[in-house]
Amino acid sequence: MNEETEFELVQDGMPVARAVGSREFAWQEIQHYAAVYSQDGPVEIYEITRRRIEGEGGTIVTLYKQPDGRTQEIDIKNILPDDEAYFTRNRIGISMEEVGGMFVIYADIGRMDEDGGPIELIELSQGRSCEDTLSALRKLCEEELQ
Repeated sequence: MNEETEFELVQDGMPVARAVGSREFAWQEIQHYAAVYSQDGPVEIYEITRRRIEGEGGTIVTLYKQPDGRTQEIDIKNILPDDEAYFTRNRIGISMEEVGGMFVIYADIGRMDEDGGPIELIELSQGRSCEDTLSALRKLCEEELQ
């Protein structure tokens, strides 16, 4: 099985580009993005790792921390089993960050836009529970992946 490596480029605390593929390919791609984006200011490269813990319940997500975009892998337990199964089955990567007192939840659906950047769907918590927010994000994913 080919292992995929994922790198992310961060500028001003926000993710601006992502490269996924073989380690060599992804590294070359993220270096290219770094060269382009660094013209607008300093950039940081992060290697994204995901791990799935079978049988434990919950979903591993990447939490971006302000102000510098540091990441931490956390295990979200407040997810409905059907939503967890959907995200896992469709290999949808979930990440989140806190902005303005609410959480912004991102779903990386594994597709790229015309510029080579990842297509990410976004759902704002807006005071809703984690379960409700992730269910709404799942609905967005289902619509996009039809």
